[in-house]
Amino acid sequence: MSKTDLERLALNAKLGDGCIAKRKDSYGMSFSSVSLDYLSYKRSMAKVARPASLRTQVNGGYSRKYIHRFSVRSTIEAKEAYALSNSEAIQRLDKVDLCLWMFDDGSLHKQHGTMHLYSNMLNEVESKVLIAKIFELYPVEKGRLSVDRKKDGRSFFYIYIPRVTAEVIQVDMLALLTENNIDAMQYKTVRRKYTLNDHRTANSGRRPKVGPATILLEPSRVGE
Repeated sequence: MSKTDLERLALNAKLGDGCIAKRKDSYGMSFSSVSLDYLSYKRSMAKVARPASLRTQVNGGYSRKYIHRFSVRSTIEAKEAYALSNSEAIQRLDKVDLCLWMFDDGSLHKQHGTMHLYSNMLNEVESKVLIAKIFELYPVEKGRLSVDRKKDGRSFFYIYIPRVTAEVIQVDMLALLTENNIDAMQYKTVRRKYTLNDHRTANSGRRPKVGPATILLEPSRVGE
């Protein structure tokens, strides 16, 4: 079942780099990013709800770069997303939703081609639901649950996405960026060709080698 842009944005606020704030019977959404073109795209998804204008300020916590913000007044879509459990919200993800989440909280290891999806707000059970959902959307090689341990003793779960699966996801991420003229997130879709030997030795710890025999990945249809 296809989603409206506002339903998709509300789901992104629930799981990704956004926020749904409940105040009595009001459910407002807010979003921020250092990438202006990416945030402008998100704002365009909320046009039917007449989102607030973009605001820009210096972000002292991010190497003094500028950060951009916008908010959306209370909507039914935000109220419905707020009421979902994290596991219920994860089950509603499609490929576009996952790509947006990867833009928000994902990282690409350029040397090995693997990706991480940081999901600090998820517990172990919810994280395993996310792993299963990613594999349902991209049944290539299943990810695994890892832990990011901080020096101060805190620890957070993140999803490790194997190289061969990451490459297929990146095809859809790049298609979404290209279709919507978003340049800022291109660095999360840097792809290089891997040999068939790389595929056979995925997760073996050996450094990939580039050679003449390559795996050619056909773009999957975003949102399929």
